[in-house]
Amino acid sequence: MEKVLAENVKRLCKEQKKQLKDLASEMGVDPARNGDRTAIVFRQGRRLYKPLIFGNMTETELAGEIILLLNKYRCNKVFIDVGYGYGTIDILKEKGLGDIVCGIPFNSKPLKRDVYSNKRTEIYGEMRDWLLQDGGVDIPDDQVLVNELLSIPDFHINSNGQFVMDPKDEIKKMLNGKSPDIADAIALTFSENVPILNENIGMEKIRIINNFR
Repeated sequence: MEKVLAENVKRLCKEQKKQLKDLASEMGVDPARNGDRTAIVFRQGRRLYKPLIFGNMTETELAGEIILLLNKYRCNKVFIDVGYGYGTIDILKEKGLGDIVCGIPFNSKPLKRDVYSNKRTEIYGEMRDWLLQDGGVDIPDDQVLVNELLSIPDFHINSNGQFVMDPKDEIKKMLNGKSPDIADAIALTFSENVPILNENIGMEKIRIINNFR
């Protein structure tokens, strides 16, 4: 009986790894601002990996950290909040990572313009649907992360029939004045539909990443 159980567990683990292998992997980056934290998250399908939290970082330091992470983990796309990340985005693009790195302005137009009023509302709406999907999701057991996700307010409908999200200041009130940096980083991973994972990001990209100083 124990042998059969062990074999089934191994089989399920292999199946799960194969399923993840066939899914795209996205990185969301919310750079620090005015004393906030810098949050970096990885999401692959239904799985969210433990967030990485940093203090204030220079644009170059953040670019270097992202490159180190790209060198360590497979990732299809890196979505960065343009608000305080434009300098880091420029550095990464100068390093030849323009096809991987994408800056996201939260106040820009959404992909689903008939549904959402702006990009911020859209990515939070897509994240909310992801969290509520049948079968559930796999997220880390992290109370700070959970508190930020629970702080996401209900959406309103504007005169155009689009979903509208409360300002960030309203969310910060629910978090005792703290910014939802982790939730923002997670939401960023829903900025676009990312193609299925390529097994590598190309030898030229690896060379650029390894030569970063």
